[in-house]
Amino acid sequence: MLINTVLVQHMQANRLPVRLLPERELASYSWPELLSTHPDALQTIAQLLKIPYCATAEALDAQYTPHLSPAANESDFEYDQRLGGYLEHGYFPAHAGATILSGQASVATTVYVCANPLLRVLDRHADSTFVLVPAEIITGILQGTRLESSVIAPYSEVESIDVWINKLIAASYAQGAADVEITSHVSSIKIRFKILGEWGGWVGSLPLGQRGAFLRALCASATPSLDYESGTDHDFKLEKRIQGIDTSWRGSITPAALGDSVTLRMLPGIGRVPLLDELGYDEQACKLLRAAKVRRDGLILVTGSTGHGKTTTLYSLVTEMRDQNRKVFTVEQPIELVIPGTIQKSVLDDPNIDHKYRVTFSSAIRTALRHAPDVLVVGETRDTETAQAAVGASRTGHLTFTTLHTSNVRISIKRMIDLGIDPLNLADTLTLVISQNLVRKLCVNCRVEHANGVCSLKPGGCPQCKGRGFMGRTVVYEMLSLDDETREAIIEGKLEREFPRLEKEGLYISKKTVATALWTSGVVDARDVDEFLHV
Repeated sequence: MLINTVLVQHMQANRLPVRLLPERELASYSWPELLSTHPDALQTIAQLLKIPYCATAEALDAQYTPHLSPAANESDFEYDQRLGGYLEHGYFPAHAGATILSGQASVATTVYVCANPLLRVLDRHADSTFVLVPAEIITGILQGTRLESSVIAPYSEVESIDVWINKLIAASYAQGAADVEITSHVSSIKIRFKILGEWGGWVGSLPLGQRGAFLRALCASATPSLDYESGTDHDFKLEKRIQGIDTSWRGSITPAALGDSVTLRMLPGIGRVPLLDELGYDEQACKLLRAAKVRRDGLILVTGSTGHGKTTTLYSLVTEMRDQNRKVFTVEQPIELVIPGTIQKSVLDDPNIDHKYRVTFSSAIRTALRHAPDVLVVGETRDTETAQAAVGASRTGHLTFTTLHTSNVRISIKRMIDLGIDPLNLADTLTLVISQNLVRKLCVNCRVEHANGVCSLKPGGCPQCKGRGFMGRTVVYEMLSLDDETREAIIEGKLEREFPRLEKEGLYISKKTVATALWTSGVVDARDVDEFLHV
């Protein structure tokens, strides 16, 4: 109903972020649970919106009864016109610029939001004058303001734009953001963070007049420095020292309807690479992975959507192989994590770069093979030329790893064939296929425990998880290790028939199996793995 729009408009008018959470995240929430966690939920919302709060109908009457009486020096005609206007418009807040929140703890599943307090005062028993707003709307607004209210210090004209950029980077690092979006809106530039795989509400803004200065300063602080040109795509890397820690960020600027848009992604930089079992792979999966990586040749595909940990999995495998005295050569765009003891080459495939300086994935692979590596890592296969170069390397005595943006094992194999790889050559070289998704882990300090080890999200969270209810992520994965019969099925185009046998023999692990284990052991909330539980 219109009241949803009214609430959102009030939030935006007061420059407060609005985040209406997806219904699936709130399906099991109840208003009593929220009130038990936040007894002052209604007062909190009212305070954030800078509006009056009435806990009872009597308080509501006391708040608005004076409006029924003529004001000083107000004629009868003016009074009638004012009162008639209130009633005609159907709700008082839009006309007078105020909203009343009214609710009592006994209300089970809804909170009262008064859409027309004057009618309520005139007819005290007419509950129809109250709009019943679902609890999830209030929960979403409360969580959005509680978790994502302005965390970036407002820009001040007395400071340089470079100082504000450092504040932005520091705030995103402190919040644990993996990605930062900086987008031009009609009246300002707005910022939001992606935390644990979920975009939150707007956390800060920059005056629209500072857009040019911001973009020029951002490009100038890149490594290497860039000259910003409006209306042109720019890819760059930032290196910032925050709280004594060196951080790296991959940035991209692209033209958009309301002005250039910027996305920053935090890179691991230089640091410890997590082990395979620390990523969330179980004993059987680690056994298949380690059996594949001791081979002297072959092709291993690590697949999944953007931002779901493919590169981290590759780095974990590469680190273990580097420690086994094998020469590792990686071809990446960009280099996300510096691994001492390996050769890492960056691809420079920007169309704005002079042709003689450009380095494509396929040309970098040819260069890598001249250095006689034992292991070749291709950061991403996205065209026929790269796919053929990777498969060619795997057939000439090099253990080759690469990534694909595909959603499961079946599509990954089909994708390689669609890129022009002959099924016979693919079957001859392919050793292992991994498809993975990252899902949020429930905070062990505040999750709600149920029978049989199952746990669910506790509304409101706790200080340890910053009120989110989640802490860290783990993998839901699908893994296929190929044997001779599977290779024959790929050549014949009949791979589907092999999965039951492979799963029984421990050569195939499905996402459904992994998701079920995570859910029943209380690691994740069922809503976060629902899509995998029913495949």
